[in-house]
Amino acid sequence: KENGNGALRYPVGLITRQETNLAYNNSYNPRSPLASGDYYWGLSPGYFYSYSAIGYLVNANGNSNSSRVDNSFGVRPAVSLRAGLEYMSGDGSVDYPYVIDMDS
Repeated sequence: KENGNGALRYPVGLITRQETNLAYNNSYNPRSPLASGDYYWGLSPGYFYSYSAIGYLVNANGNSNSSRVDNSFGVRPAVSLRAGLEYMSGDGSVDYPYVIDMDS
């Protein structure tokens, strides 16, 4: 529990809009770590517009976007790690999961 969301019983959630903005650093970045080729929902709420609820999501390029919440997009888990831990390998898929260096 000392390596991330230690206060949570299950340390996995959805990415926030702020985290999306930190990971995506320019107007077109196909190498964004969030780019998956698909749209998926984030955790941050949006706003109401003309009787519609709007939520924030991550677009195919990994940038923050918004959409009516009655649209069907997927979700992807997000895990927060403590400062200093380093990504070693993997793409997050079932066959090639992320590997994190817990000794760094």
